[in-house]
Amino acid sequence: MTTKSIKRVAWRDQHDAASILAEAFQEDPLFIRAFRNPRARFVAVYTVAASQMASGTGSADVLMDDTTCAFESVIMWEKTKDDCRFGYIEMGLRTLIMAFSNYYYMIKGAAYHVGFSKQIGGLLNALLVILYGVCTLWVIRFFLEFLRMGFVYGYIVIKGDGFISQYEKEFGKLGKRRKHLLMIGTLSAVRGQSIGSKLMKHSLDIVDKSNLYDYYYLESSNTRNIPFYERHGFVKIGEAVVVGKTVTYMIRKKPPNMDDQQTT
Repeated sequence: MTTKSIKRVAWRDQHDAASILAEAFQEDPLFIRAFRNPRARFVAVYTVAASQMASGTGSADVLMDDTTCAFESVIMWEKTKDDCRFGYIEMGLRTLIMAFSNYYYMIKGAAYHVGFSKQIGGLLNALLVILYGVCTLWVIRFFLEFLRMGFVYGYIVIKGDGFISQYEKEFGKLGKRRKHLLMIGTLSAVRGQSIGSKLMKHSLDIVDKSNLYDYYYLESSNTRNIPFYERHGFVKIGEAVVVGKTVTYMIRKKPPNMDDQQTT
């Protein structure tokens, strides 16, 4: 009988974890709209995921098959100042590292997608990645698309803050401490086996018990995923049309008995 286990993504696992998310988001309507080329779409998600993990601005867990040691599903949360020992100072430094690492992982993702071995390491790998970036006009075009997507994401964030403020006016304050669910993705070959649900439940249990957050929030442009989030306690607070695609905003409050559990 095949068993599954869940662990935190280590440095050596970041490439495989980012690749799973990149494959899963091939069907995301917003990314399809922003990146018509499937290769560009893969590289875009890979860049975001890998740079978040490498800089520490995102933390990820992975569900793996214990028999084959193959990763099957990944969930990634955005880190906040409450996750960092040095608060805003540490978050600022990590964000700066992420900004510089975006270009590197953008080129690495493109290079890997066309056949460069991920086993090439060290200085040789860095030189090959830089060479590929300089010599490929496709990368320049992709960079412009990626930059445009950055502005689109900024708009999505602003709209989300507006929906949260509106929700608080109607139903009361949610609290200042919040955590952002950035991505969750499962390989297409193993979907329909409740793998994503198992990983989501495990991850939510951890953040609930940490007692660091008042609520969690996410944005989704794939309507097929909304029932999945609702099964895990997320509720819709608004929708917005972004570059012709509907983005749904959802929140999940921390279970009310968590504070009591921490003090008993």
